Amino acid sequence: MFISKQHSKIKLLGLAMLAVGSTCYAQGPHSNVLENEEVKSQASDLNIKLEDEAKAKIAIFARTLKQTLVSAMKAGGPENGIKVCKESAQKIATTLSTDGWQMSRTSLKTRNPNNQASDWETANLLQFDAQYKQGAAANTLTASLQTQDAFLYMKAIPTGPICLSCHGVSIDKKLQQTIMTAYPEDSASGFTLDDIRGAFSLVKSLNE
Repeated sequence: MFISKQHSKIKLLGLAMLAVGSTCYAQGPHSNVLENEEVKSQASDLNIKLEDEAKAKIAIFARTLKQTLVSAMKAGGPENGIKVCKESAQKIATTLSTDGWQMSRTSLKTRNPNNQASDWETANLLQFDAQYKQGAAANTLTASLQTQDAFLYMKAIPTGPICLSCHGVSIDKKLQQTIMTAYPEDSASGFTLDDIRGAFSLVKSLNE
């Protein structure tokens, strides 16, 4: 009888240990899932914050450059616009390149060789242009990428009527000479209103 009770106790103890073990095993992965979800949530919050910062900088850049160009062209025509754009665009980008951000513009066909697109930018520009031609609104065409060291963001720039004088299919010969003098390696022409002109491209260092 003693042996039977002892056997029963051992059996119960074994079952209890199995139950505890099962509980621990179940809690382990569940805990990891919660931790992973928390990490994802934090990454998402950071991504939203960085996108908002990028959009704010783009809005300032676009507004400032457009106002500068319109004023220059009113004062001295497209030729004056070329000269002012060459001087002002980079200054505006530099002014906005603060707090770890680097701001620039790029295109599949650049005027300034320093604005050549990277592989990632090229892929996004091609996608932007294809979607735009299919009817997507230009202000919805964006792309972002977060790596361990940086956050990258792009926003499409459509070809507007003001762009056609200097970037269109038919450019005045005198204006073309001005363009080639300012930008000897220019390839940024031949655009129509159906094309994406390029994109604002920003990089934020996450190590600062």
